[in-house]
Amino acid sequence: MEIIQTNRGAPCLVVDGFWFRIRRRNKNSVSWRCTAETCPSNGTTNLEMNEIIMKSTTHNHMKPEEKALQLQKTRMSVKRKAQEITEESVGKMVCQEALKSSLITYQDVKGLKDTFYRERLKLRPKLPTCKEEVLETLMRMDIKDYNFSICKSNKEYGIALLTTEERLLFLSNSHRMLGDGTFKSCLKFFFQLYTLHAFQNGRYTPCVFCLLPDKKKTTYEKMLEMLLETT
Repeated sequence: MEIIQTNRGAPCLVVDGFWFRIRRRNKNSVSWRCTAETCPSNGTTNLEMNEIIMKSTTHNHMKPEEKALQLQKTRMSVKRKAQEITEESVGKMVCQEALKSSLITYQDVKGLKDTFYRERLKLRPKLPTCKEEVLETLMRMDIKDYNFSICKSNKEYGIALLTTEERLLFLSNSHRMLGDGTFKSCLKFFFQLYTLHAFQNGRYTPCVFCLLPDKKKTTYEKMLEMLLETT
């Protein structure tokens, strides 16, 4: 007997090549039932699921192919690999796991790669679905990890301001400032990314980044008001 995991992460008992899912957890044991829907076969193990207490009854179907078991084990191994931070290429990592079983074919590798990408996608934060969620996310996240130490937002006007104390000081010591908005390279749900540059030593340096919902005069006034409050 051995315990593997299903695609959903639930334990699956394998006895003599047949697969069982948990039917019920009792006080001192775990009851199992065959994964085949019409099969009445069942059995019982201890709570640790490492010892069979009652043997399974006769199955009314053929046992699954050995390849199915090997493929499921490899799939779970690939899922665990996807949780690790590594610079190793996905193709190489998946192939190394696939080579551990002689039953896995080249055609199976693509499905294993898809499994890896789906699992890795779970590690990423959920993407915002509207401007309000973007503003809330910016206020919650540790922006120091993204080279910013100051983040201000205004939900009423839909404005977000990103900068650092050093850049603000650099901007305040500059005798010339340039404001420039870009509409193509802008975060989704916002109309433009407006950047304030400081001119020193013959060059312009970006100091403040502002996400704006439009290009109205009142929006620019509120942006500058937020900047003055920050300084």
